Amino acid sequence: MAAGLNKAFGLGNDVNAQGDDRGMVGMLHQVRVNGTDGAGDGYELQPSPAAVDQLLLGFDGTATGGVYAPAAAEVAAGTVTLNNGVSLANSALTFGGATQSLVFTPATNPMPNEDIEAGFVAEAEFNPTGSQRELATLIGVGGNFFVRFNNGSLQDGYSADSGGTWRDFRAGTGTVKAGEKHVVSVAYVPNGDGGAQVTLWCGFDGSVAGFCDRSVAGAWAVRRWSWCGAARGRWWCGRR
Repeated sequence: MAAGLNKAFGLGNDVNAQGDDRGMVGMLHQVRVNGTDGAGDGYELQPSPAAVDQLLLGFDGTATGGVYAPAAAEVAAGTVTLNNGVSLANSALTFGGATQSLVFTPATNPMPNEDIEAGFVAEAEFNPTGSQRELATLIGVGGNFFVRFNNGSLQDGYSADSGGTWRDFRAGTGTVKAGEKHVVSVAYVPNGDGGAQVTLWCGFDGSVAGFCDRSVAGAWAVRRWSWCGAARGRWWCGRR
């Protein structure tokens, strides 16, 4: 995200105003954002000596006027807002779709440049119910990095600005099964030459067999959304 949301993490809705109808419908029970102290493996998501929690919520706190106040055992190194009617009850958030979202704005900016030059790992555990809306986003970073639904399968990758021309680097396989637990882990690794590689591991019911384990590489880095504005009570962004 850029111009006002350039250091924000969003859950529940799509960054693009044209994706208002792609908002998540369901419940969120826990969310975590980790930083690294620069030691050890910077891509290790699970607890380790190098991992530093910036956000760790089980939704045991309170919300007033859309601002979330963490419980004593929770961590939020920044501000957390619940937007457009997200419901907080019984240690969970309930999203009704459209523009409803949680936005975490950390005290420091992990992605200050126009292109995303820092590597990261993102994970999601979810249990889909029924068919999913076309191009509904499961994981999104910076507006142009995505893991999303496409014709009943998961598609992952990113968009980049290759000297004035937009290029998509993406891959897709594996049928999502309704009513079964799925786990998705995706790594974005810059190659040091201006490009990057995206690797996705995923599975269901504790097994990755027959689902997906794939990589896609691009000669350019992810380009964040280059301009943003406010409309219908939310921020929306577009390519330059």
